[in-house]
Amino acid sequence: MFNQLFNTGKDLAVSLTLKKVINMKINKFGEVSKLDFNTTNKTIDIEVNLKGEEKVLNVFVDQYNIQEENNKYYLIVDEIRSSKEWISSLLKKYVNNEKFELPNEYVKILKAVI
Repeated sequence: MFNQLFNTGKDLAVSLTLKKVINMKINKFGEVSKLDFNTTNKTIDIEVNLKGEEKVLNVFVDQYNIQEENNKYYLIVDEIRSSKEWISSLLKKYVNNEKFELPNEYVKILKAVI
């Protein structure tokens, strides 16, 4: 029970941090309204409100890794898909297996909980 409570708190902290990071990157296109980070299953479920779109876009990261390299941390997405087929194709081409550097101001939080 304690492990489950700890994991839930850890996942919430990472979710809030990652949501801020992603929103800084996509603010011209929309914003993340919900992000669920699951460190146990290594999954991320994201809801994105895109500008000009009525429906929420769902993005599912089915596998990820966080890698440290030269005192920098990177998120590497291994498997990604979305609720729209054409966006899934774009994500697979431009996001799968790419390194996304995590900003230094959030690394301390991530290191504490991951």
